[in-house]
Amino acid sequence: MGSAPGLTNLAARWAVDRLDRAEKIDIVLGVPFIVNLGTTINEHMLHCFDGEVTQFIDGRYQKVPGWGDPQRYELLAPFDKHDYEFGYFGHAESVSLPRYLKGLREVTTRFTWFQPEGNRVYQDLERLGMTGTDAAGLATYPRRFAAQLMSSAAGQEAMGVPLGDHPLGNVWHIEVDGELDGLATTVVVEGHVMFDRPQHVPGHALTSIPAAAAIHGLMDGSISTRGVVAPEACIDPEPFLRAAYAEMGIPLYTKVILTERLI
Repeated sequence: MGSAPGLTNLAARWAVDRLDRAEKIDIVLGVPFIVNLGTTINEHMLHCFDGEVTQFIDGRYQKVPGWGDPQRYELLAPFDKHDYEFGYFGHAESVSLPRYLKGLREVTTRFTWFQPEGNRVYQDLERLGMTGTDAAGLATYPRRFAAQLMSSAAGQEAMGVPLGDHPLGNVWHIEVDGELDGLATTVVVEGHVMFDRPQHVPGHALTSIPAAAAIHGLMDGSISTRGVVAPEACIDPEPFLRAAYAEMGIPLYTKVILTERLI
């Protein structure tokens, strides 16, 4: 129960609950390219693009290539100035959401670094075998070595790319397609973490604040489900999202797009 996965799961459920019928969910994450996210997160990100990743497509779980099937989305300002393409990303939302939100035919998680050169760094590391876990007699496995190298001054100098005019912040875009009152409808929930705004919280708080809020929910009884479940199965999404984003000082947006045939 962090921001992603965690709040992204709840945003998806919130959007689904606003529809009469939901068919498709896309969880879309965009981040400026930072070489050193810390060794642990570096390794996590390399893992998310290692070979094939799990997505829910055509009503079933499938293995597809990481970075595959890049798609564009209409993001809100200031993320609307570039035509970003988001490829498949190995993350938990596409695994858990179909288990708890029935009737879906597709759930995908997608990602891009805003700088295309950053995507190529990760793709080159995969091509060179640096995202795997087979030590093969080495002192450590390749993914761990790459993550540690990215955390070093030498790695940051070798792999760093110019940030250009891309926004200095993260975007989380959740898009759900379905039907409302007989009309084809898309519900979008989008959150922005801007690094240059005073309300920006430290990176670790993006995970710890939602986790702490869930613990409080267990303690005060507002989360009553027992067992091992994902957030979308046990948390009322709207009040939790509003409180968590307010605590983090992060703007949260939503929009509804209706498509009606006139003739």
